[in-house]
Amino acid sequence: MENSNAIALGFTKNASIGLDFDGVIHGYKNGWQGISNIKDKPVKGVKSAIILLRSKGYKILIYSTRCVKQEGRKAISDYLKKWEITVDGISKEKPACMCYVDDRSIQFNGDWPKTIKDIVGFENYIDKEMRGKKTNA
Repeated sequence: MENSNAIALGFTKNASIGLDFDGVIHGYKNGWQGISNIKDKPVKGVKSAIILLRSKGYKILIYSTRCVKQEGRKAISDYLKKWEITVDGISKEKPACMCYVDDRSIQFNGDWPKTIKDIVGFENYIDKEMRGKKTNA
């Protein structure tokens, strides 16, 4: 039985959460270095977040275009082992999930004019951090 804190936080048993790999799990500060070349450390807090979500019954499914080739899928699997991050699946396609966490997404709320404005002004957190470093240099 779930505790009241889990219920208050909206945790639901047996739901799947889709996580993009690059920029959500893999820090991706150095950008694309090749399908099997994964150089950066994990994003701060990702391991503990995944542990918490899995302990509440969520299935964590990773999706990445790296998985279009077996060497990319193996690189992700090796990366997760290296950093001791446990997930429930890895896929080249976005799996059917309750929700998705992606550093390059815009949440659609039914308002197309706002969505277009969000698209035109889009900048993910990595781009913002890099722009900030260049400004401060």
